[in-house]
Amino acid sequence: MLAEKRQHHARQTGLGSSPTTLKTRLLSWWRGVGPGQADPGYEAQTEFSADQDELSGQPWSTDRIAAIEAVWGHGFMLPGGERFARQLLAVLNLSPKNSVLEVGAGLGGTARTLSRQHNLWLEAIEPVAQVAVAGQRCSAAAGLARRAPIDSIDLETFELKPRRYHAIYSREWMFTVANKDRVLDQIAAALKPNGEVLLTDLVVTAPETRLAGDRNILRPGERAHFWTADRYSGALRQRGFLVHHALDLTTEYLDHIHAAWSKVPQTVETLELSPHLREFVVEEGEVWLNRWNALDKGDLAVMRFHAQLVESD
Repeated sequence: MLAEKRQHHARQTGLGSSPTTLKTRLLSWWRGVGPGQADPGYEAQTEFSADQDELSGQPWSTDRIAAIEAVWGHGFMLPGGERFARQLLAVLNLSPKNSVLEVGAGLGGTARTLSRQHNLWLEAIEPVAQVAVAGQRCSAAAGLARRAPIDSIDLETFELKPRRYHAIYSREWMFTVANKDRVLDQIAAALKPNGEVLLTDLVVTAPETRLAGDRNILRPGERAHFWTADRYSGALRQRGFLVHHALDLTTEYLDHIHAAWSKVPQTVETLELSPHLREFVVEEGEVWLNRWNALDKGDLAVMRFHAQLVESD
């Protein structure tokens, strides 16, 4: 059934299992790669990593961050922008009285969206220092430096304060974390009784899946350590969570990817990006073309897990 829905989606968007239109807009326009030439492609493996940024000599540069924002919108590094962020987290029913934490916040676009929408004072943490610094600048520019701060953490040693938060969420980030068990332990311990967790992430669709992907499915410096949806649900239950739902959002996610990249050529021209920045945009495009292929072929799915801690006070 899911495969049939994705085939229908491909016909509606005109992209098919190999998104030629999207590829042409990205690669033909900037690099002269015409239709019929080889896709970036990907080779089978389950855990792999991306090299450092070949253009800047470091995993995360100001230019790369600027190029990513040109694609996904100011302060965002993921598909969907503010509207999708609000939609994803609506099930938490947040109020100004809630204490909320985002783990793996990126540039903090989702945190700032929630802060404005619900009049929240929340916290957001990000393990990549350069991204956290850029995210805090965005919060400061938006007048939310204190209401939605983006702080850098050491993923191997960070400790969350026990029973501090009413809700904790993370967006499409956990797949890059090797020791997910430690992160989930921290989340469970940091929630108040009956606290809620919401996770959206990329998952492999079966334990035996040999993921199609090379380093171009990852941004520079990232590593992939994929779980299945069942493994996520089981890990949450083991920590005392009642899993309200594990929802497949793949088709909608593909829509958001397509919507963003359809606008990229016009955006690049409007912003008058330099050839150097355009090259970063192309590299971001190659990452998402490979992610698109893995999602469309059914090797990966985008899942949302909503769960509540049911242990007594």
